[in-house]
Amino acid sequence: MKIAFNYLNFEIDKWLWSALSGEPQAESLPVGSRERHDAQLRRRAGMILLDTIKPKDLATVFAPHTLLGFWDHEKHEWDAPLKPSNAKKDRQDGLYIFEVDNDIYASLSPQPDPISKHGGSGKALDDVGEGNMSHIEQLFDRQTAASSVAVQRLAAALDVMYGRISVPDKVRANANKKLLKAVSGLTSESTELRIWDEGFQATPDLSGFPNTTVLDIGHNPMTVLDGLSAVPKLEKLDISNCPDLVVISDEIGKLTELRELNLSMCYNLQPLPESLRGHPKLEVLDLDECSVVLDIEMLASFPSLKEVRLPTGFSEDLLVNNITRRHVAPASIDAMVELADRLRIMRPDIKVLQSEKHSYTLHAHL
Repeated sequence: MKIAFNYLNFEIDKWLWSALSGEPQAESLPVGSRERHDAQLRRRAGMILLDTIKPKDLATVFAPHTLLGFWDHEKHEWDAPLKPSNAKKDRQDGLYIFEVDNDIYASLSPQPDPISKHGGSGKALDDVGEGNMSHIEQLFDRQTAASSVAVQRLAAALDVMYGRISVPDKVRANANKKLLKAVSGLTSESTELRIWDEGFQATPDLSGFPNTTVLDIGHNPMTVLDGLSAVPKLEKLDISNCPDLVVISDEIGKLTELRELNLSMCYNLQPLPESLRGHPKLEVLDLDECSVVLDIEMLASFPSLKEVRLPTGFSEDLLVNNITRRHVAPASIDAMVELADRLRIMRPDIKVLQSEKHSYTLHAHL
């Protein structure tokens, strides 16, 4: 029996992420816990990499169900599940098409209607999973994670994302090319470098601007921020609006003149490197909608810190009317208030601000 899942790819991808990475499902961990929060961050960042895995390499993961391919509902007629595609683009945009044992299909409750009842042809299903999470749960409870090339590909991609291995030369070269175009007219004597929203997928080589004191490199799709040793005089660093950013290298601790650091809306960022702890001159830190505020002891370790902005709470992902949304978990709002109060007690000299804004945010793929 061939089946398609309508608009619930996010739930399948959550299972797939756990199967390939060996990570527990974040929802199985205590609400409001550091473990649950970190698991959410790792999955949110890592699931993007699932689109980089070739469809054929995913096929052996879905045992005992067989992954036949994908179907783009915007391009095909309703009988298209009988003709699934294995194109990379359809992996990114389309719905999963599986072949499931007839007995397993017959055991689904409630029983979905076959597409033929809606004027279509064949035995493909129109509404498996649509508006009914129990179909996903029933089918994926019977899945067995199988090792495959997909596991190796994900591991390699994660190594790049977490800075464990170097960013590919091609990606770095492309970033350097974009930098040269963006800074046309500037010289090595320039003290301000604003390269916001230039499409850098890696940190470009900044060694041509050793006198930089202000660096704005926000709103870029890089996953690792490195190469900061090239700008040792930096006093103000703005990397806001970098939702793909996962890791900041230890080099940031060598920026001895750093006074202001803006990490707002870097909501996939893992904890700051230990090299930054106790930084002697850091005065202003913006962590609005940023995850690293969980390390309240690090915030208290900055002797010169005058002002810090914290988010309302920690965001989690959920499915609302078959649409993936990020929201602030109520339990985490209380947890953030507690963290803010702890910081005020530990460091009464610091002005602790908290953003009051936070609403549902639509995300196609998290």
